[in-house]
Amino acid sequence: MKRKIISTLMVAALLATSISTVSFASNETSDRNRLKTVQTNKDKEDRHDEEKDVSSVTGSVYEEEDKEVKDKDNDKDKFNKANLENVTVAIYTYGETKSPAEVVDILLNNNIPLSTVIKAVNRISENHGDKYAELSESTLKAYSEAISAKLEALKVELQERIDSLEELSNLYDKMGDLEKAINVQKKAIMSDYKNILSYKKIGAIFNKKGDKDIKVFTVGEQVYFEDVQPIIKSDRTLIPIRAISNSLKADVQWDEATKTVTITKDGTEIKLVLGNDIAIVNGQEVKLDVPAETLNDRTMVPVRFISEAFKSTVDFEPESQIVIIY
Repeated sequence: MKRKIISTLMVAALLATSISTVSFASNETSDRNRLKTVQTNKDKEDRHDEEKDVSSVTGSVYEEEDKEVKDKDNDKDKFNKANLENVTVAIYTYGETKSPAEVVDILLNNNIPLSTVIKAVNRISENHGDKYAELSESTLKAYSEAISAKLEALKVELQERIDSLEELSNLYDKMGDLEKAINVQKKAIMSDYKNILSYKKIGAIFNKKGDKDIKVFTVGEQVYFEDVQPIIKSDRTLIPIRAISNSLKADVQWDEATKTVTITKDGTEIKLVLGNDIAIVNGQEVKLDVPAETLNDRTMVPVRFISEAFKSTVDFEPESQIVIIY
């Protein structure tokens, strides 16, 4: 039954007949000839033939296209709007004789957005045992690596890059490679470090991995802690002073005699005395919600207060316990 459904989809897309909202009557004969080439897989195709084949596979569903347009460039513009179903079918069709890297190249050369290619691969991975035939884990991994390489090599628009990275992160997540999923999602965060949804996504992967410690990101970069993790006290997050000062590129000094921490950056000076809920900012007293304290010989300071004193914005994503500073 599954094979029958797949076959039906492929034939429908490849023939581009009754389900097509756009057809090109003058190209019908050549399309069928190219279809035979794709289905039999007997003849070696050159780049020009491949582009025409993909167009016949994925170009069967468009919205309100001009049926009179036959110019090749306009054909590629329409190709960009190809139905995701047909891109999925194209992956199966060309995957019978070509490597994942070659399939990705064919689709990209016909102006299919990289994010759409990844969505199609994701779609296949989500429907194992249902609508689509199962791709092996090694094949899915090969697609992931080919797409990842393209992301590094291609210069794509910002939103396209973010969409592609998040789709790729989802794919690695489904494959169980949580480290790669996290690393790819970090790249998406760096592309738009103010987008809280990106932090929600990476937080979900961290939780899935079993890593539920409080995380801190400064301008998209994760802050790492050597031996003492951040803590929450009186609804305020305290983190090691060295970690926050380094991430904010601030200078920090410690006076053992008075138990005072002095942090300076861009003309702003903050003084905190351990256990004291009064801070001194540029000579002015400021009441703290929670004072600085020591934990395992590390000085812990309120991250929001320090960051905002240096004119940074601080957000908090509660579900994944992520502090966001920019």
